[in-house]
Amino acid sequence: MKATHVDVRLCYYSHTRGWIPVKQGLDSLSKREMEVMKLLALGAAPKEIGSKLVLSTKTVLTYKDRIFEKLNMNSIAELIHYALHHNVVKNLNEPKRSNVVQMPRARVAI
Repeated sequence: MKATHVDVRLCYYSHTRGWIPVKQGLDSLSKREMEVMKLLALGAAPKEIGSKLVLSTKTVLTYKDRIFEKLNMNSIAELIHYALHHNVVKNLNEPKRSNVVQMPRARVAI
């Protein structure tokens, strides 16, 4: 049996299971936190998110704070950048490749 090296700084200890790796990045977020993150990254206000997910605004803000803490963020701008970089949301400004048609350039004689 091969011994595997585990960085103890990235683990927590369970009396029944030993050292367990801590979830990092997107894996550390709950399903609800992911939903809130997606909506925040798309520009929705906490009040709008609360209405859509049937949560109070205060609960949405708590989820936002947890997301910031887990992903080590300080601003919505960082959250948006992270969400785009990790494909949590798609860049809405990019044209879909299947809809882009290359038109030949017209030559005009003057």
